[in-house]
Amino acid sequence: MKTPYFAAAAAASLLAIGGGTAYAAGGYNPEWGNINVNVSCGSQMNLDITYNEAPSSQWTFEVTASDGSSWTLVDNDSDLMGFHPIIPADELPDGTYSYTVDATYGDTTWTGVVEDTVTCNEPPVEPTTEPTVEPTTEPTVEPTTEPTVEPTTEPTVEPTVEPTVDPVEPIDPTDPTDPDTTDPDVTTPDTTDPETGVIDESTTTTVTPENPDGAQPVPAQPNYSG
Repeated sequence: MKTPYFAAAAAASLLAIGGGTAYAAGGYNPEWGNINVNVSCGSQMNLDITYNEAPSSQWTFEVTASDGSSWTLVDNDSDLMGFHPIIPADELPDGTYSYTVDATYGDTTWTGVVEDTVTCNEPPVEPTTEPTVEPTTEPTVEPTTEPTVEPTTEPTVEPTVEPTVDPVEPIDPTDPTDPDTTDPDVTTPDTTDPETGVIDESTTTTVTPENPDGAQPVPAQPNYSG
């Protein structure tokens, strides 16, 4: 059978120890005895239990923490009038937590014989500031400008103009009018009249090697026998 028990009438003293507060919680139950719990932030839990009379059966105490952890403490030592179990600090929750102690004797259970909270003076949690990552700026690559190649201008070559050669008329050696056929040894005396400037063709003679005097040939007389 479970009997609820509240330690409202019990005195609880608070002692400042180290980084937190030490709690002495508990009280007297006229049905069976007295229980006190001493614990502080980060330290072990000490339970100090005394009975009104020597038990004829075994006492069991169940401690449950707010994080779900629990411990079953069985009184099987040689002290018939009391029980003084310890819960190590490294088994207790970190930081602030609450706990409850239930007591069982035979078929009877008293729930909540001790209910209390251990408050730790925890330092404020500084907000985590992510470092500011400056954006990486890629260097600006200027476009490569190819040099301008001026086109090569070939010099203008003026066409060679061959001089125009007038065709040379072939010389006819039998043509007495062709000046190039004139015999250099033949001279024609000047028969120009100095007063009139008229050439007297009747007196014109031709001087040749055969006719050095330029004599006019005498025309043949018809029927001339002499």
